[in-house]
Order: sequence, then C-alpha cells, then structure tokens
Amino acid sequence: MSKDTLVVGDAKEKEEIHIRKIQRTARNSMTTVDGISPNTNFDQMIRKMKKQFHCNGSFSNLDEDGSKSDSKNKEPNCSVRLTLTGDQRVNVMEFLVKEGVCKKENITLHGC
Repeated sequence: MSKDTLVVGDAKEKEEIHIRKIQRTARNSMTTVDGISPNTNFDQMIRKMKKQFHCNGSFSNLDEDGSKSDSKNKEPNCSVRLTLTGDQRVNVMEFLVKEGVCKKENITLHGC
C-alpha cells in the first residue's frame, strides 16, 4: 500500500455513505460520515480532511446499536464514524469522490 492510498481493495462498488449535519447549539454544528469501508486508512483520511477544510475532527468505532465502543482497536466488521466540526457536507462529498473512496452515486447527503 502506498502512502497516498486511502482505501485498500475494491470496496467502493457496494458501500452506501451517509453524510449528516448535526446542530449542537444555535451557531455550532458538526458533520458525521457513516458507512465508509473498514479497509480505509482513517488516520490519513481525517488528517487530510482537517488540513484541507480547516476544522477539527476525529473518528470512532461504533457498536451494532450505534453507540461508541470503548476499544480503540479496529475490528474487521466494525462500523466507523467520522466527525468534523462545522457544516462540511459538500466538502466531504467532494473529498471522498476526488480521493476515490466511493462514487458520487453512493453518497447520501442528509439535511439539505
């Protein structure tokens, strides 16, 4: 795997990615991204997004019920949620398509 590759394998055909805006307070909001393949290099992806969008962000493992799991180890079938500060829905969509993580048809923007 090269340093510039975000996805290992060919996972972009079947995944459905959901990008949502969550309103925290009157002025503050955050963007969540669900459904990205577990074969993705999340450390490198979140680092590139934070630098390009000038925001803060993190990723966390989720249990089957959607709550955050305590373990930091990536299990093969676990779900991962990316969280970015601010309304970054369009930026994230363009980033995922440009980096080859998924196709534009597989992305659903919520709250437009």
